[in-house]
Amino acid sequence: KDKMKMKQLLPYLFVLVWLVQSSSCGFVHHSFERSITRVKHSDSLAPNLPVPNSHFIVHDAVIAASKEPFIPTSDVSLVPLCPGIYVDNSGSTSASAAIQACINKTPAGAALSLPPGNYLITVGLIVTQPYITLNTSGLTSTSLSCMFQPPGICAQLIASSDLYSNGGLLFVNGSHFTLDHIVLNGNRLSRFNSRAGHDCLTANRETGPNAFIDSSYSVVSNSISMSSLCGSGLGFGGDYSVIQGNAFLGNGDHTKMVSDGLTVGPSQGLRISYNLFQDNSDVNLILFGGPGVVVNNNQIRMTGQPYISFAGLMLDNMGVGVGTLGNFIGATFLYNDINCNYQNFAGYWGCDFGIQVGPYPWYITDKSGGVLPRIYGGTLSSNTVSNAKQGINMAGAGTQTHPVNLDITNFVGNFMPNPGSGFMNVAPPNSRPGVGCVGVYGLHNTSYFNADPGTVLNYAAHQPVFSFNVWELCV
Repeated sequence: KDKMKMKQLLPYLFVLVWLVQSSSCGFVHHSFERSITRVKHSDSLAPNLPVPNSHFIVHDAVIAASKEPFIPTSDVSLVPLCPGIYVDNSGSTSASAAIQACINKTPAGAALSLPPGNYLITVGLIVTQPYITLNTSGLTSTSLSCMFQPPGICAQLIASSDLYSNGGLLFVNGSHFTLDHIVLNGNRLSRFNSRAGHDCLTANRETGPNAFIDSSYSVVSNSISMSSLCGSGLGFGGDYSVIQGNAFLGNGDHTKMVSDGLTVGPSQGLRISYNLFQDNSDVNLILFGGPGVVVNNNQIRMTGQPYISFAGLMLDNMGVGVGTLGNFIGATFLYNDINCNYQNFAGYWGCDFGIQVGPYPWYITDKSGGVLPRIYGGTLSSNTVSNAKQGINMAGAGTQTHPVNLDITNFVGNFMPNPGSGFMNVAPPNSRPGVGCVGVYGLHNTSYFNADPGTVLNYAAHQPVFSFNVWELCV
């Protein structure tokens, strides 16, 4: 089973995220010369959610829908969508052409509001014009998030069994885009034997994600991304944007077609707040760089077998380490609650790593064979990690100029209520052709907090256990 992040995500992120090649690192990004405090996100954007660190109680029917294939009704239901265009919102026939025609007609600054219902997507939707909103009619940005609503309240875009489009259901490449109160359903269980499913099995993951949004000054709020085929529930790139009040549920399959919940390319000044990441099969939330990002008050949880992930939260550099990849200067990660749901009776942990800082468990050399640069910068504060095999692991993290900061509140707060008996298997080299663990193979004790010897870390108290590279190239 290929667990190497670079092989899984490079085609997806480099092909889809930034379409125009540059000479330095293969994508065009917005200038990071600008002040990271130029735009202050207003608290007025906060969705109608429980108080910080309370448990998000997702509607039971939403959870059930994320674990089942979509079965349409036999009755076609045509509703008006935009002037002169009707669309089937029963899920019985394709809605792609009608929705795309209305997207193309929507002027800058306007919204295309989908009536509640199910929309079968046979060809991925594309948004290229700026200042466009896609939402559900009858709901506003202050309405309860879709995760708290029963199915049928929010408009749902559903992948057909034969959907084969780069980016999946939705591809956005225009600034100031807003997605609000929309359900993205990758319909994974109906697509295993599809052309896209075959691509996922061969590590070609461009058509497996639910959506890709490349949009600065954008908002993704109150929505759900669930049951992606592989790759990611949402691939995102965009400066000074907000991802808030969403749920990323049951994306991918840990045994065959892994998927992140949310995959974030280098994005300056981004805020990721009050989201739920549940039962995603690769990394629940992974960032490849983000000067000045704020990741706060998110809940990451695994609910039990068969749901397994490699990590709850990860700071990475895509195994490349050039340009702004791995740059977390000024980034803050705080008040995030990660529960990997250890079940002693079953010998189950939902995560290998609660929080993984740095790329080395996946790779320690770049594509040219040189030593891979580390991620650098960033502050972790007041997070909670429960029941992971390895609570926090830092490997390939920090530089002398820009160490990783871990404050005393964070270190005390990052704990496993039921720790200790965890062992993580370090596989021999022949399990991963061409590479092997730097450390000793076999079972090794895990800990609350591990840092490899090269980690450059500022910590206020309670020195971490500095190990012998035991987790390098071991995932």
